[in-house]
Amino acid sequence: MPLEDLSDPNRLLRKMKKDVKRTPVHESGDGWHRGSGYASTQVGEAANATGTQSAAFGTSATATGAFGPVAFGADAEASGDRSTAVGTGAVASGSSAVAVGIGSFASGTYSMAIGRQADCQYDNSIAFGRNVTCNSTFQIKIGTSGHVVEVDGDLTVGGTFSNPSARRLKKDITVAPDLVDIFPDLVEYEYIVKPGRRLGYIADDLVGTDAERFVTFDNDGQVAGIDYLSLLIVQNARLNARVAELERKVG
Repeated sequence: MPLEDLSDPNRLLRKMKKDVKRTPVHESGDGWHRGSGYASTQVGEAANATGTQSAAFGTSATATGAFGPVAFGADAEASGDRSTAVGTGAVASGSSAVAVGIGSFASGTYSMAIGRQADCQYDNSIAFGRNVTCNSTFQIKIGTSGHVVEVDGDLTVGGTFSNPSARRLKKDITVAPDLVDIFPDLVEYEYIVKPGRRLGYIADDLVGTDAERFVTFDNDGQVAGIDYLSLLIVQNARLNARVAELERKVG
């Protein structure tokens, strides 16, 4: 048997190739191996990829939906068709749903839950932020009462910009001091979910009046808020008209 030429620069490379060939492919749940689904892959102890073209990465991760579900993280579950779950305990059970974050949950069709324990159970909706929960379809909900949303650039609103103003959302409602003569319906109040006195209207009180056109309603037809931008434009126009009339009379 010839002696190994220690001066050969390719000696270590050939040895590494031999070692790779000798390394066995794991067939148990403790490493890379093919899942039971067609063209699937599962990695990690008790990982389970049964969906077509599915992938499960992490301890007890499961990808059981059809057409390419992906579960990434311990106990992550992608059971909806074309769903994606990323994060420990994340669950994407809706069709084409996406859940990203520890304990996030997306069960609506085309829904997204992004953030720790974010929850979106409605179709075509997005819950964005920790503990944020969707409550209707075609909704994008960002943050909770404890979050602050900042926009450094320009913000364009194509629809109606509405402030939540229903009576059911407020407490300690009193007449606004020093302004009752100018704005008789203006009140001071505090939101139930957030401390701090505020000034505004009660949307319920505007229903049945000329100002009802500025009231917004939710998908169930309940009073939701007020389009203050439009309301203030009209009020400002009326005040300007009154001032002009008074100036005309005085002059």
